[in-house]
Amino acid sequence: PSGISAASSPSSRSCNRTNVILRWGCGSSTTWLKVVACFAVVLLLSTFAFVGYTQHVKFYRDSFYVVLLTPMGVIARWSLSKINNNATTSWFPLGTFVANALASCISISCAAYSDRYGDFPLCFAIQVGLAGSLSTVSTFVKEIAIISRGTHGTLRATFYAAITIVMCMALSLSIYSPIVRHL
Repeated sequence: PSGISAASSPSSRSCNRTNVILRWGCGSSTTWLKVVACFAVVLLLSTFAFVGYTQHVKFYRDSFYVVLLTPMGVIARWSLSKINNNATTSWFPLGTFVANALASCISISCAAYSDRYGDFPLCFAIQVGLAGSLSTVSTFVKEIAIISRGTHGTLRATFYAAITIVMCMALSLSIYSPIVRHL
């Protein structure tokens, strides 16, 4: 009756902005659960940082970095998964292939750096957090099973598995050897 709709009220507009940014529903029964989950993550990170640096506990310090770097790998993996539905590579899951190859390169680079220059806490975090969340063995195996059910399935599935494993091993060897051998 006043001529102002609920959608244009200030609280509704801010709720919509929040919904767009965080993908949370306004007035949803699960909103409180999401807030509690975010609070728990912040509390966990704070505990890892505090204990890791004040008590000099390596596990907590490393875990703090791992948790900070994991979302980058998750977002990269999610972005690369969009390539899997490309019509030009309908049977070959290119996104998973690129994600696994990139994760192998990142992980072996950190391993080579640690072997040559000594242990560095951030290398562990990059390997476990970033590369660990970027790579995906379960999706790789699932896609091999799906490819093997289609036309020319066994041949294509074998090709996909072999090319992924051989490419990741070749990339890893070409990165690791020059760094560790001091070439």
